[in-house]
Amino acid sequence: MMVSDEQDWDRLVHTAGLVLVDVYNDWCGPCASMETHLKKLRVQSLQNEDRVTLARACCDNIEELAPFRQDPRPTWLFLSSGIPTALMRGANRPLLTKLFLNELELEREGRMPIYIDYKSQRCSLANVMGILSTTIFPFPRSEEHTSELQSPDHL
Repeated sequence: MMVSDEQDWDRLVHTAGLVLVDVYNDWCGPCASMETHLKKLRVQSLQNEDRVTLARACCDNIEELAPFRQDPRPTWLFLSSGIPTALMRGANRPLLTKLFLNELELEREGRMPIYIDYKSQRCSLANVMGILSTTIFPFPRSEEHTSELQSPDHL
């Protein structure tokens, strides 16, 4: 699914199930090297009741995605029934595969609705400064997972 404007974005965030969005800029383009891998991964890992949508969204014309406009790295945003649940930056195939399978498993288990603010200073500061070549921000699903997560503040 291609998302190029606010109307397309609004339709995408109202999609049921897990949505993996490749966020890109016009001047940089989507991550073509991961497209085939993600399509194969989706086909191999789906079960009958799973709802998984792969999408590409150009952040240039979508205000909600404005925080991603200056970053040339591939950006992967996971949504669960329209709610952002994870963000990864970089073209790290093994890490993206692991995150995809983890998010799919959480989707199957029925996750608690937790909204993440991917526009926050904490998420963007580490990425803008280039502290990590691949940055992943998994977001807690429940209180028991909160203590296991590490923030970029320790870097």
